[in-house]
Amino acid sequence: DDDDEEEEEDEDSKEPSSSSSSSFDFGSVSLYLKGLGPSRIDAEMRGLAGDPRTEQQELALALEYFESAVRHRQDFEFVNALLALFLKVHSDTIAAHSATLSKKLKALRKTQKAAWRDLESQFHYALCMVNSFSGIQQ
Repeated sequence: DDDDEEEEEDEDSKEPSSSSSSSFDFGSVSLYLKGLGPSRIDAEMRGLAGDPRTEQQELALALEYFESAVRHRQDFEFVNALLALFLKVHSDTIAAHSATLSKKLKALRKTQKAAWRDLESQFHYALCMVNSFSGIQQ
């Protein structure tokens, strides 16, 4: 019985990779992951791309999720922590599929850089405001 439930869960987890990623609700992925504890998140990340027959699709979908989450500026620290773990765990597999994943990797990199520039600009603005107000108070 437990094996049947695991097979059904495995089949359900593969469904999004067969659907159009542009219509996939990546927000629900973030909500799901935020509801998990650290060890369960680690297990989920390590469980990705476990089957050589579907690893390329799973990695591509994961990269699309990260690109979407960064682009929408949702939970910046959380998403970047997930991304760091994902890259640490799957870097060898990603490298093995670099020819087919390169567009997704480049899109993620471009989006990540833009998000960081925006955040950095906000840091600089806040720092200038703090310096300005602290100069007034002296």
